[in-house]
Amino acid sequence: MEWMSVAACTDTDPDVFFPEGLETTRDVRWICKSCPVREQCLEFALSSGIEHGVWGGLAQTELQRRKRQNAGNDYGVEHRLLSIDDAAARARVSRRTIERWIRHGLSVTWDGYKRFVFEDELLMAKREHIQAKREHTWSATHQPLAS
Repeated sequence: MEWMSVAACTDTDPDVFFPEGLETTRDVRWICKSCPVREQCLEFALSSGIEHGVWGGLAQTELQRRKRQNAGNDYGVEHRLLSIDDAAARARVSRRTIERWIRHGLSVTWDGYKRFVFEDELLMAKREHIQAKREHTWSATHQPLAS
């Protein structure tokens, strides 16, 4: 775990990464935002089963969600963070469509000024979107005849 020696948090009190009660993780996420080993930190937390504290810029609830998603990831892609614009380009849809998917449950992480989505979740949302379109198109064109 050589990456820990170059992490942006090496001189930070570890207690700030484990907030209690209503304490916010916003300040800690700013430290993670500038960290050169953010991805390695997140991967370490996910592969070690860590579900508490802030790791790789993700808070406890986000870590737990990612762990559940890792168990069902069948896309063969890394758990990369994509900006909203990059997500739209990757999924070949408009930014407006990405915003709609977020309103309908696509999880988003926030680094203080910019929102990101995870590539694997994005691809799952796109697959669900395509399936819903097919079902809607099929049901609209295959209405039973009135008797």
